[in-house]
Amino acid sequence: MKNIVVLTSIESPALKNLVDTFNSGERFKVTLLATDRENCSSLAEAQELGLETLTIPREEWRDAPMQVIETLKGKDVEIIVLDRFLPLLDEKFTKAFPGKIIDIEECAPEEAPRKVTKFLTDTHSVDRQWADVLGLEYDAERVEQAAQAMTPPAMPQDAAAQQAPFEPHRPEPFRQPEGQQFQQPVQQPQPYGQPYQQPVAPQPQNFRSDGQVEPMPPTYLLWSILATILCCFIPGIIAIIFSSMVSSKYYARDYEGARRASRMAEYWIIASIVLGVVAAPFYFLMFM
Repeated sequence: MKNIVVLTSIESPALKNLVDTFNSGERFKVTLLATDRENCSSLAEAQELGLETLTIPREEWRDAPMQVIETLKGKDVEIIVLDRFLPLLDEKFTKAFPGKIIDIEECAPEEAPRKVTKFLTDTHSVDRQWADVLGLEYDAERVEQAAQAMTPPAMPQDAAAQQAPFEPHRPEPFRQPEGQQFQQPVQQPQPYGQPYQQPVAPQPQNFRSDGQVEPMPPTYLLWSILATILCCFIPGIIAIIFSSMVSSKYYARDYEGARRASRMAEYWIIASIVLGVVAAPFYFLMFM
Protein backbone atom coordinates (compact mmCIF):
# COMPACT_ATOMS: atom_id res chain seq x y z
CA MET A 1 0.00 0.00 0.00
CA LYS A 2 1.41 3.37 -1.08
CA ASN A 3 0.20 6.47 0.77
CA ILE A 4 -0.87 9.59 -1.14
CA VAL A 5 -0.85 13.09 0.38
CA VAL A 6 -2.82 15.99 -1.13
CA LEU A 7 -1.26 19.44 -0.68
CA THR A 8 -3.62 22.41 -1.05
CA SER A 9 -3.57 26.03 0.06
CA ILE A 10 -7.18 27.19 -0.33
CA GLU A 11 -9.33 24.18 -1.18
CA SER A 12 -9.15 20.94 -3.15
CA PRO A 13 -12.29 20.35 -5.27
CA ALA A 14 -10.91 16.98 -6.41
CA LEU A 15 -10.29 15.62 -2.89
CA LYS A 16 -13.46 13.49 -2.68
CA ASN A 17 -12.97 12.09 -6.19
CA LEU A 18 -9.39 11.08 -5.33
CA VAL A 19 -10.47 9.37 -2.10
CA ASP A 20 -13.38 7.54 -3.78
CA THR A 21 -11.07 6.26 -6.55
CA PHE A 22 -7.91 5.22 -4.73
CA ASN A 23 -9.20 4.25 -1.28
CA SER A 24 -11.40 1.53 -2.80
CA GLY A 25 -8.35 -0.47 -3.97
CA GLU A 26 -5.39 -2.14 -2.31
CA ARG A 27 -2.44 -0.53 -4.11
CA PHE A 28 -2.83 3.18 -3.24
CA LYS A 29 -4.62 5.14 -0.56
CA VAL A 30 -5.14 8.85 0.13
CA THR A 31 -4.26 9.13 3.82
CA LEU A 32 -3.28 12.76 4.46
CA LEU A 33 -4.31 16.31 3.58
CA ALA A 34 -1.65 18.98 4.25
CA THR A 35 -2.16 22.75 4.00
CA ASP A 36 -0.58 26.02 5.05
CA ARG A 37 -3.80 27.66 6.26
CA GLU A 38 -5.78 26.90 9.41
CA ASN A 39 -8.97 28.17 7.71
CA CYS A 40 -8.61 25.92 4.65
CA SER A 41 -12.09 24.80 3.62
CA SER A 42 -10.88 21.29 2.73
CA LEU A 43 -9.86 20.44 6.31
CA ALA A 44 -13.44 19.69 7.41
CA GLU A 45 -14.08 17.66 4.25
CA ALA A 46 -10.90 15.63 4.81
CA GLN A 47 -11.93 14.80 8.37
CA GLU A 48 -15.36 13.66 7.16
CA LEU A 49 -13.62 11.37 4.64
CA GLY A 50 -11.50 9.85 7.40
CA LEU A 51 -8.19 11.45 6.37
CA GLU A 52 -5.48 12.71 8.66
CA THR A 53 -4.98 16.49 8.42
CA LEU A 54 -1.79 18.46 8.84
CA THR A 55 -1.47 22.27 9.01
CA ILE A 56 2.05 23.68 8.57
CA PRO A 57 2.48 27.50 8.55
CA ARG A 58 3.53 29.07 5.27
CA GLU A 59 6.77 30.32 6.81
CA GLU A 60 7.96 26.74 7.38
CA TRP A 61 7.18 25.73 3.76
CA ARG A 62 9.26 28.71 2.61
CA ASP A 63 12.08 28.91 5.18
CA ALA A 64 12.43 25.33 6.45
CA PRO A 65 11.55 22.99 3.53
CA MET A 66 13.77 20.15 4.81
CA GLN A 67 11.88 20.09 8.10
CA VAL A 68 8.57 19.77 6.20
CA ILE A 69 10.05 17.01 4.03
CA GLU A 70 11.08 15.04 7.12
CA THR A 71 7.56 15.49 8.54
CA LEU A 72 5.97 14.08 5.36
CA LYS A 73 8.41 11.18 5.26
CA GLY A 74 7.53 10.47 8.89
CA LYS A 75 3.92 10.01 7.73
CA ASP A 76 5.11 7.34 5.21
CA VAL A 77 4.13 9.56 2.28
CA GLU A 78 5.24 8.15 -1.08
CA ILE A 79 3.20 10.16 -3.63
CA ILE A 80 2.45 13.91 -3.49
CA VAL A 81 -0.54 15.41 -5.34
CA LEU A 82 -0.51 19.22 -5.68
CA ASP A 83 -3.83 21.06 -5.91
CA ARG A 84 -3.28 24.84 -6.04
CA PHE A 85 -0.06 24.47 -4.06
CA LEU A 86 2.77 24.71 -6.61
CA PRO A 87 3.80 28.35 -5.81
CA LEU A 88 4.65 27.33 -2.22
CA LEU A 89 6.68 24.24 -3.07
CA ASP A 90 10.46 24.52 -2.88
CA GLU A 91 12.62 22.73 -5.44
CA LYS A 92 14.07 20.62 -2.61
CA PHE A 93 10.79 18.65 -2.67
CA THR A 94 11.52 17.55 -6.24
CA LYS A 95 14.87 16.15 -5.15
CA ALA A 96 13.39 14.50 -2.05
CA PHE A 97 10.47 12.89 -3.97
CA PRO A 98 11.81 12.26 -7.51
CA GLY A 99 9.13 11.17 -9.95
CA LYS A 100 6.47 11.17 -7.22
CA ILE A 101 4.97 14.68 -7.49
CA ILE A 102 2.04 15.52 -9.78
CA ASP A 103 0.13 18.81 -10.17
CA ILE A 104 -3.63 18.62 -10.83
CA GLU A 105 -4.38 22.36 -10.61
CA GLU A 106 -5.58 22.64 -14.21
CA CYS A 107 -7.70 19.46 -14.05
CA ALA A 108 -11.43 19.32 -13.53
CA PRO A 109 -12.35 17.55 -10.24
CA GLU A 110 -13.70 14.50 -12.05
CA GLU A 111 -10.59 14.25 -14.28
CA ALA A 112 -8.04 14.46 -11.44
CA PRO A 113 -8.05 10.71 -10.52
CA ARG A 114 -7.55 9.79 -14.19
CA LYS A 115 -4.56 12.12 -14.52
CA VAL A 116 -2.96 10.82 -11.31
CA THR A 117 -3.47 7.21 -12.38
CA LYS A 118 -2.03 7.84 -15.86
CA PHE A 119 0.99 9.51 -14.21
CA LEU A 120 1.51 6.43 -12.04
CA THR A 121 1.02 4.09 -15.00
CA ASP A 122 3.66 5.91 -17.09
CA THR A 123 6.16 5.63 -14.20
CA HIS A 124 5.58 1.86 -13.93
CA SER A 125 3.75 2.07 -10.60
CA VAL A 126 0.31 0.77 -11.58
CA ASP A 127 -0.57 -2.70 -12.85
CA ARG A 128 -3.01 -3.70 -15.56
CA GLN A 129 -5.94 -3.87 -13.13
CA TRP A 130 -5.78 -0.15 -12.33
CA ALA A 131 -5.50 0.72 -16.02
CA ASP A 132 -8.61 -1.34 -16.82
CA VAL A 133 -10.64 0.14 -13.96
CA LEU A 134 -10.02 3.74 -15.08
CA GLY A 135 -10.21 3.05 -18.80
CA LEU A 136 -6.52 3.66 -19.56
CA GLU A 137 -4.65 1.97 -22.38
CA TYR A 138 -2.12 -0.44 -20.90
CA ASP A 139 0.91 -1.35 -22.97
CA ALA A 140 3.34 -3.53 -21.01
CA GLU A 141 6.18 -3.04 -23.53
CA ARG A 142 5.80 0.76 -23.51
CA VAL A 143 5.73 0.85 -19.69
CA GLU A 144 8.84 -1.31 -19.52
CA GLN A 145 10.64 0.98 -21.97
CA ALA A 146 9.62 4.03 -19.92
CA ALA A 147 10.98 2.39 -16.75
CA GLN A 148 14.29 1.61 -18.46
CA ALA A 149 14.52 5.19 -19.77
CA MET A 150 14.28 6.51 -16.22
CA THR A 151 17.46 4.58 -15.23
CA PRO A 152 19.85 4.56 -18.24
CA PRO A 153 22.80 2.14 -18.15
CA ALA A 154 26.19 3.44 -17.06
CA MET A 155 28.62 4.53 -19.76
CA PRO A 156 31.61 2.20 -20.26
CA GLN A 157 34.85 3.58 -18.87
CA ASP A 158 36.71 3.45 -22.16
CA ALA A 159 33.88 5.28 -23.96
CA ALA A 160 33.71 7.88 -21.19
CA ALA A 161 37.46 8.48 -21.47
CA GLN A 162 37.25 9.00 -25.24
CA GLN A 163 34.24 11.30 -25.06
CA ALA A 164 35.13 14.80 -26.26
CA PRO A 165 34.65 17.68 -23.77
CA PHE A 166 31.45 19.65 -24.08
CA GLU A 167 31.68 22.85 -26.12
CA PRO A 168 28.73 25.24 -26.17
CA HIS A 169 27.23 26.02 -29.57
CA ARG A 170 27.83 29.57 -30.68
CA PRO A 171 25.53 30.53 -33.56
CA GLU A 172 26.92 32.74 -36.30
CA PRO A 173 25.61 36.32 -36.47
CA PHE A 174 22.86 36.98 -38.99
CA ARG A 175 24.02 38.55 -42.25
CA GLN A 176 21.54 40.05 -44.65
CA PRO A 177 22.21 38.84 -48.22
CA GLU A 178 23.29 41.60 -50.55
CA GLY A 179 20.61 42.96 -52.84
CA GLN A 180 17.74 41.66 -50.68
CA GLN A 181 15.49 43.59 -48.37
CA PHE A 182 14.39 42.35 -44.99
CA GLN A 183 10.82 41.07 -45.09
CA GLN A 184 8.70 41.18 -41.96
CA PRO A 185 7.03 37.79 -41.40
CA VAL A 186 3.30 37.99 -42.01
CA GLN A 187 1.04 36.54 -39.35
CA GLN A 188 -1.31 33.93 -40.73
CA PRO A 189 -4.97 34.93 -40.31
CA GLN A 190 -7.32 32.81 -38.24
CA PRO A 191 -9.57 30.45 -40.30
CA TYR A 192 -13.00 31.90 -40.97
CA GLY A 193 -15.64 30.81 -38.48
CA GLN A 194 -13.23 29.97 -35.66
CA PRO A 195 -12.90 32.21 -32.58
CA TYR A 196 -9.77 34.25 -32.19
CA GLN A 197 -7.25 32.66 -29.84
CA GLN A 198 -5.21 35.13 -27.85
CA PRO A 199 -1.62 33.92 -27.33
CA VAL A 200 -1.08 32.98 -23.72
CA ALA A 201 2.05 34.38 -22.16
CA PRO A 202 4.01 31.96 -19.97
CA GLN A 203 3.35 32.37 -16.27
CA PRO A 204 6.34 33.69 -14.29
CA GLN A 205 7.93 31.27 -11.87
CA ASN A 206 8.15 32.13 -8.18
CA PHE A 207 11.51 30.52 -7.53
CA ARG A 208 14.51 32.79 -7.21
CA SER A 209 18.00 31.89 -8.40
CA ASP A 210 18.94 30.67 -4.89
CA GLY A 211 16.02 28.22 -4.81
CA GLN A 212 13.89 30.17 -2.30
CA VAL A 213 10.22 30.98 -2.87
CA GLU A 214 9.49 34.55 -4.00
CA PRO A 215 8.01 36.35 -0.94
CA MET A 216 4.97 38.60 -1.18
CA PRO A 217 5.91 42.31 -1.39
CA PRO A 218 4.66 44.54 1.48
CA THR A 219 1.10 45.81 0.94
CA TYR A 220 1.38 48.97 3.09
CA LEU A 221 -2.39 48.72 3.66
CA LEU A 222 -2.29 50.00 7.25
CA TRP A 223 -0.10 52.95 6.25
CA SER A 224 -2.44 53.74 3.36
CA ILE A 225 -5.44 53.88 5.71
CA LEU A 226 -3.59 56.09 8.22
CA ALA A 227 -2.41 58.40 5.44
CA THR A 228 -6.01 58.71 4.19
CA ILE A 229 -7.40 59.54 7.63
CA LEU A 230 -4.61 61.74 9.01
CA CYS A 231 -3.06 63.32 5.92
CA CYS A 232 -4.35 63.98 2.41
CA PHE A 233 -7.54 62.14 1.40
CA ILE A 234 -7.21 61.65 -2.37
CA PRO A 235 -3.60 60.30 -2.50
CA GLY A 236 -4.47 58.08 0.45
CA ILE A 237 -7.40 56.51 -1.45
CA ILE A 238 -5.11 55.82 -4.41
CA ALA A 239 -2.58 54.23 -2.04
CA ILE A 240 -5.31 51.94 -0.63
CA ILE A 241 -6.21 50.83 -4.18
CA PHE A 242 -2.62 49.89 -5.00
CA SER A 243 -2.21 48.20 -1.58
CA SER A 244 -5.19 45.93 -2.25
CA MET A 245 -3.75 44.98 -5.66
CA VAL A 246 -0.54 43.54 -4.19
CA SER A 247 -2.01 40.31 -2.74
CA SER A 248 -4.38 39.71 -5.67
CA LYS A 249 -1.57 39.98 -8.23
CA TYR A 250 0.74 37.83 -6.09
CA TYR A 251 -1.74 34.93 -5.82
CA ALA A 252 -2.43 35.28 -9.56
CA ARG A 253 1.35 34.61 -10.07
CA ASP A 254 1.89 38.12 -11.46
CA TYR A 255 4.89 38.70 -9.20
CA GLU A 256 6.27 41.65 -11.15
CA GLY A 257 2.83 43.32 -11.02
CA ALA A 258 2.68 42.73 -7.25
CA ARG A 259 6.05 44.40 -6.75
CA ARG A 260 5.01 47.31 -8.97
CA ALA A 261 1.73 47.78 -7.04
CA SER A 262 3.68 47.74 -3.76
CA ARG A 263 6.01 50.47 -4.99
CA MET A 264 3.10 52.59 -6.24
CA ALA A 265 1.33 52.27 -2.87
CA GLU A 266 4.49 53.43 -1.12
CA TYR A 267 4.85 56.45 -3.45
CA TRP A 268 1.24 57.55 -2.92
CA ILE A 269 1.57 57.19 0.88
CA ILE A 270 4.58 59.52 0.77
CA ALA A 271 2.66 61.94 -1.45
CA SER A 272 -0.28 61.93 0.97
CA ILE A 273 1.99 62.62 3.96
CA VAL A 274 3.86 65.42 2.16
CA LEU A 275 0.64 67.12 0.99
CA GLY A 276 -0.82 66.76 4.48
CA VAL A 277 2.21 68.44 6.07
CA VAL A 278 2.19 71.24 3.49
CA ALA A 279 -1.54 71.89 3.86
CA ALA A 280 -1.58 71.72 7.67
CA PRO A 281 -0.55 75.39 8.27
CA PHE A 282 -3.26 76.62 5.90
CA TYR A 283 -5.94 74.62 7.71
CA PHE A 284 -4.61 75.96 11.02
CA LEU A 285 -4.85 79.59 9.81
CA MET A 286 -8.35 79.05 8.42
CA PHE A 287 -9.73 77.89 11.74
CA MET A 288 -7.93 80.43 13.91
